[in-house]
Amino acid sequence: MTGGLTANGVRAVPRHSPELPDIAESRLPGYGFTRRVVRRVMALLAITGSLALAVMAIVRVNITVSGSGLLEPSNVWPVRSSEGGLIASIRVRAGDSVQAGQIVAALDTLELGAHLRELELKYESAALESERAEAAAPLELRRERAHLAQTEATLIDARAMLRQRMAEYGVEGSVDSLLAKYIPGHHTTLDLAVGDVLSAKAGYESQRAAVELQGLNRFDR
Repeated sequence: MTGGLTANGVRAVPRHSPELPDIAESRLPGYGFTRRVVRRVMALLAITGSLALAVMAIVRVNITVSGSGLLEPSNVWPVRSSEGGLIASIRVRAGDSVQAGQIVAALDTLELGAHLRELELKYESAALESERAEAAAPLELRRERAHLAQTEATLIDARAMLRQRMAEYGVEGSVDSLLAKYIPGHHTTLDLAVGDVLSAKAGYESQRAAVELQGLNRFDR
């Protein structure tokens, strides 16, 4: 402020704001120690970061997650057989590649073999009876008896097939008990098997009556 006289004749004296003297930063207490500590901390952080980057680049980390669950295949192809029965052996393993027409399982043929042998024995017995009848009966009667043997074999085959169908679908009892109480219309496969048995039985009874009639006519002559 510039000095001068006031209205009362008093000289005004300029006022100055008090200022602190400048002190160099290097002269502050503990400045050097703090600066050295900061430098060392920064260097340590830089070294630690470099080591971390080197470890990440060199070391491979495998992360394994454990848990429980159920694996399901994307595609399922059912395998069916045209004939029923027990499976004797499976010829492929899980994960194997298969081709069309390849045998993957074999059925147990023991029961079928027993039925086949039974039919063969009955056929041989019928053939022997037919031969004996042919030696003593006239030609026409022999023809009727031969036809009777054929119808009997057809009936035996039909009953065997019905017995097999009953085993496949879990039907208990004998063939005769099923025929006595069977009501058609519940199962198509069993209906066909039962129909074959009844048809073969009717043919056999008709032919047997014809043979008996032929024998009576023989005595009448």
